[in-house]
Amino acid sequence: MPTTIIENLKKDPIVTSSAIPIEAIEKAVENLHSFCCSSEILSKTIKSCIETKNKRAKNPHVPESAALFDQFVDVQMRRWTDDLTNYQGVLPDKNFADYLKKLNDIMLDPKGAFPQVFLSEYRKYWSYNDQEILPTYKDQSPHDFLQSTRTSPALTKVSSRNLRSKLLNTCSIATYLTIMLDSSAEKLVPDLTIAAPRCASLLNQHIQKQMDLLSRIITYKSNKASNDAFQDYAITYFSSRLNFLQTQIDKTNIQLLSTFRQIPYLIPKCN
Repeated sequence: MPTTIIENLKKDPIVTSSAIPIEAIEKAVENLHSFCCSSEILSKTIKSCIETKNKRAKNPHVPESAALFDQFVDVQMRRWTDDLTNYQGVLPDKNFADYLKKLNDIMLDPKGAFPQVFLSEYRKYWSYNDQEILPTYKDQSPHDFLQSTRTSPALTKVSSRNLRSKLLNTCSIATYLTIMLDSSAEKLVPDLTIAAPRCASLLNQHIQKQMDLLSRIITYKSNKASNDAFQDYAITYFSSRLNFLQTQIDKTNIQLLSTFRQIPYLIPKCN
């Protein structure tokens, strides 16, 4: 991919809005080139392929796909999940990193947590807002799709979007960049028409899995909190009752002992 094309993208709304960092675009293009070299779509005798072959040997995680669309989705999803091993230069998304840390801290905390603890966090990270969703590619020309994306209100302050919005916009961003960067995009229209909906379906499945995981964590931590609270109450209650019983026994013992000591003095009087 010519360097000038990447440079021009730095001024594109999709980049200036922080919907995707230029480093992620460069990594996706690099990974595509790496795959094409290793699979001999490009000649291995090309100098850049020889260099790429050495890099690929150290990074076996590049997706096995010749589609630029797939490479963009891969890099973005790795940013969302903070799974950037061997993807040097590409930073994870801060919102996702913060969420994953909070979730990890809650899971590892030996104490339980009631559902209210998760409520504000859920709204912050996972609430749905259709005003934050970019246009999807369907029933329109590549030019119209690019234009509708560039003028979309959802492109404003996109870096501050929550996790659900960012995930749902992944496919639209990948489609946009594929059309922008692939000189044969007109020929790829049928492929994008198929790829974008499939991508959206996979993203929805991923979101559902996140919800299922969160539900299990809430259930477990809530049960743990309830169980711990009950145990604390039981220990306090029975400890209090046992202390009271022990006090009564001690008082009774003292009274019996006092009576026992009086017996030698009482017997003569009985005679």
